[in-house]
Amino acid sequence: ARLGQSFGSSKETLNVASHEMEVIPDVEVVSGGIIYVFSDGIGKISDDFARRVAIKCALKSSTPSAFQIRYGGYKGVVAVDPTSSMKLSLRTSMSKYESDNTKLDVLAWSKYRPYFLNRQLITLLSTLGVKDHVFEKKQREAVAQLNTILTDPLRAQEALELMSPGENTNILK
Repeated sequence: ARLGQSFGSSKETLNVASHEMEVIPDVEVVSGGIIYVFSDGIGKISDDFARRVAIKCALKSSTPSAFQIRYGGYKGVVAVDPTSSMKLSLRTSMSKYESDNTKLDVLAWSKYRPYFLNRQLITLLSTLGVKDHVFEKKQREAVAQLNTILTDPLRAQEALELMSPGENTNILK
């Protein structure tokens, strides 16, 4: 079953020699005799190497903050660490099997996702000290953006590009 994890759809990117990566311990806490692992499957990627991987994945506008990867027998997610000097820092929990493969495969990366305020979220943020005028300003900005979309084709195109991919967003391409 673990070997089957190697056959998913991915993009082969760059070579990472064994001296350019490190294995780091998981963040674990023992409480009441139970071990809690807070870093299960999460490693690190250096800022510079993340930029190079993004270019290899044809992501030219910005570097994602995280990548879902496979490297050798390791699998998981790596988050960009601007302080890291190693290309990859992988956790022991990411090791699934032994392999000598040195190519970094990328399965997915973090993407922009629009957010929406709802009543529950506004209530939560209010109890945490966010003032009402902040929400009112956001609402005015959203209404103004909707009005602009109706009169400015360029703004309408930008709004479509921010939507989740699907039938409606591919119409104009």
